[in-house]
Amino acid sequence: MKTIVVMSDTHNILRPTDEFFDVLQECHFIFHLGDGSSDVEMLRQAFGDKVVAVKGNCDHSDLPLQRIVQVEEVKFLLTHGHCYKVKSDTVDLHTECLIEGVNAGLYGHTHRAQIDVDEGVTLINPGSLSYGRTYCYVTVQGDRLFSKIVTL
Repeated sequence: MKTIVVMSDTHNILRPTDEFFDVLQECHFIFHLGDGSSDVEMLRQAFGDKVVAVKGNCDHSDLPLQRIVQVEEVKFLLTHGHCYKVKSDTVDLHTECLIEGVNAGLYGHTHRAQIDVDEGVTLINPGSLSYGRTYCYVTVQGDRLFSKIVTL
């Protein structure tokens, strides 16, 4: 079993509380979905290689726009979401997930936390840690995925 903290839209003002720092320390992976490249650097200094990140529309970094990461038997597509116009709907992102053969599409950009499942693909938006104070806690066990939105 592996655990993942998924966050997005920290906008370079991430200041983990002691309790949240403990969660970050105990999880196996930290996925940052963009708009906070300075925060990504801070997280990498504290947590090293378990931080996996993509570039958001407000980032000026060399991070990729998207990436696919496999944890146990679950494949994740990480993206900020702006290239898929997720503020309108998630149809384009869902289609990309089907094309790529991933189990879950993780995105941010809207600052609204939500979890949807459609045609076997789980779409997760952790919301914004800087505005809504939300993130998503994910557990992977084999080919099974469990996710929960958490408010700080």
